[in-house]
Parts: sequence; C-alpha cells; structure tokens
Amino acid sequence: MVQITKIGLPKIDFEFTVKINIVKFYKLIMKSFERMKPEKFIKENYPFALEVEKETKIPAIAILAQAALESGWGEKSIGKNIFGIKYRKGDPGFRKVLTTEYSSDKNAFRGHEVKSISYDENLGKYKFQVYQYFADYPSKKDAFMSHARLLLTDRYKGALVFNNDPKLYLDAIWRMGYATDPNYDKKMSSMVDSVIKRLPRKPIIMEKMKPIKGYVK
Repeated sequence: MVQITKIGLPKIDFEFTVKINIVKFYKLIMKSFERMKPEKFIKENYPFALEVEKETKIPAIAILAQAALESGWGEKSIGKNIFGIKYRKGDPGFRKVLTTEYSSDKNAFRGHEVKSISYDENLGKYKFQVYQYFADYPSKKDAFMSHARLLLTDRYKGALVFNNDPKLYLDAIWRMGYATDPNYDKKMSSMVDSVIKRLPRKPIIMEKMKPIKGYVK
C-alpha cells in the first residue's frame, strides 16, 4: 500500500514580513527627506541672504551657495557657523575642527596643530590635515552678519564689481584668497546652479535683520 504524504504550503512568518516592509518604507521616507534638505536649507536661509544683499550688494545667491557648500546644505555646519568662518578676536566663541587645506608652501601652517602633510602631484600643492579654530555664533543671523563683514573688508570688497554675477563674484573672492581648495571655483559654480534651480517661487517673509553697514569698520 502506497502512503501518500500531504505537502502543505510553506509557512510564512507574516509578522516578520510586515516588519521588513515597514523598515523598507521607513528608509524610503528618510531618503525622501534627504532629497528635501537643500530646499529646506534654502527656505530657512534665503531671507537672510536677501537682507544682506539689500544692505551690502553682495549677491544673495553667492552667499547662499557659499553657505550650502561650506556646511553641506546645513548637515556639516559648525554649530550656527554655516559659512565655515575662522575664529577672529571679538567673536563670541570658537570650535576646534580638523580641516583639509592646500598650499604650495610646505611650511604654510607652521605653528598650527598639523595632523598630516602630503604632496598632491596632480595639483602641485601640499595637502594639510590641520586643526583650526572656527567662530561659534549664537544664531544664524550672527553668522550672516559676520560673513558680510568679512566680505566687505579691504581684501574682498573689490569683488563687488561682479555683484550682478554670483559665479564671477565667487571666483573673484577665491582668487583674492578666500579658500585654499584649488577646485573651489568649479565647486562654487556648480553650487550656484544648484541653488538657483531650488529658489522659491514665492517670496519668504521674515523679520528684518539689523543693518549690517553699521557693523562694518
């Protein structure tokens, strides 16, 4: 007599399957939020940039592009210092941060706390991993005002002849020594494009900033 064994359907752990799907859905949601970060960054900071432009003629788009690049759309901001401004005497506080800098001079950072030095043959420059002190501001508004004061110093104010073109303006202050990154001009040009395509269609209303001209020595 032949014995017939019934073969049932494989047992499915529905609770486990649901949990897996929830995790996948959560990850999709988080990715969606990540895609929205630049838009949120612009919404929060564009009004400040516009106020600075109104007071100083520094292009708002250039200001926003710098902030976005230096802070990684706000994700790598040094506290409220979204511009990566170095600490100067009179600033409210500071934070010590490991940075990457470039220079043709091997002794460019003598006297600083240098972690490593290497030579980039493609760039023809030395690459430094060096600790530096950055300004720590109580608010973003303070950061914008300090950034404006810096760009209105004798070293950079000549770039205002390009105030109608954010890319030329940023290229000018780079050549005046604003950044050591040899690719800064290309990065800023790309960031300007990223900012422009994300600008809000409707105006954003905010509380008026304190005039910046009164803070420029």
